[in-house]
Amino acid sequence: MNRSRRKTDKVISNDNLKNALLNLKSENKIEVKPVKLKQQPNQGKKNRTFRDLSGVVLLDKPKDVSSNFILQKIKRLFNVKKAGHTGSLDPIATGLLPICFGKTTKYAQFLLDSDKCYEVVAKFGVVTTTCDIEGEVVSEKEVPNNFSELLESIVPTFMGKQQQVPPMYSALKHQGKPLYAYAREGIEIKREARDINIYDLKILNIDTENKTARLFVSCTKGTYIRSLVHDIGEKLGVGGHVQELRRVSIGNIGSTEMVSIEDLEKAFENGGFKSLEQYRKSVPELMHHLPYIFVSSNDILPLKQGKNISNELIEQNVLKFAPNQKIRLYLESMNNFIGVGLVNSDKKISALAIG
Repeated sequence: MNRSRRKTDKVISNDNLKNALLNLKSENKIEVKPVKLKQQPNQGKKNRTFRDLSGVVLLDKPKDVSSNFILQKIKRLFNVKKAGHTGSLDPIATGLLPICFGKTTKYAQFLLDSDKCYEVVAKFGVVTTTCDIEGEVVSEKEVPNNFSELLESIVPTFMGKQQQVPPMYSALKHQGKPLYAYAREGIEIKREARDINIYDLKILNIDTENKTARLFVSCTKGTYIRSLVHDIGEKLGVGGHVQELRRVSIGNIGSTEMVSIEDLEKAFENGGFKSLEQYRKSVPELMHHLPYIFVSSNDILPLKQGKNISNELIEQNVLKFAPNQKIRLYLESMNNFIGVGLVNSDKKISALAIG
């Protein structure tokens, strides 16, 4: 799910606050006592020293904040200069948001390209501008009494390979400008349908009184759950929008491995950076589902140069792999992970990310 939001936070600088208080003091309206503001670790230092970290934190994103807000908060908490997330979640959405540090950001694409699973609460009978609860109501229709039976018959028709039109309120760009910017200006841009695949779509429960349904969705990257719920509502004849959304897995990474921002902050308060280490995972841990092969030190430079390589050891290992199979690469032992490679059609391997 990719979408920037319309909300912004107003920030009052310390200087502006100080001037306002001084003005009030001069008018004898308040008594101002000097206080010393508490600084966070490493804040306010011109020559700040960052920690050189790699790895991934599997964050459980809270509701009502942007993915970028959380990213910046994690960067400050771990005191790292370079970090990125592997696919944003809407502000209303919660759930799995992997944060990659340092050199690990080069592996973020593998998580971006992975299949995703979501749980979503869909509200039927109400259509909004953004296809979710944060948008303005466009239309309302009465939901039939037998909507439960109708939904159970309609939902299975949305499984499988199909094309989906992305919503206007999305971060996809048109002529270098995100679609949501056009949407705010009331401009509708024609969007090309994109190929997606919904592997599984289940009804977990139905609330006939509130006209909502909780659904489980397993799908390919680039699937917009807001568009899916909107389309289901249209097929019902009453419309619909997303009321709640939670990402529960990315590829082989499940919700049981997530950590909340509150737990991270508590760990830091109790034990500093050392206590945060338990939540930092390595790339091999996240890619243990991929097969692996060993390479020699002589293979490193050609791989870094983008060359396809092969030798007797590699040929013996890749025979069991199908073409286009992604593999983990280790230098001579399981203690020395060096990157992710690809088995080519000629049974040679190339590096997708290395170092």
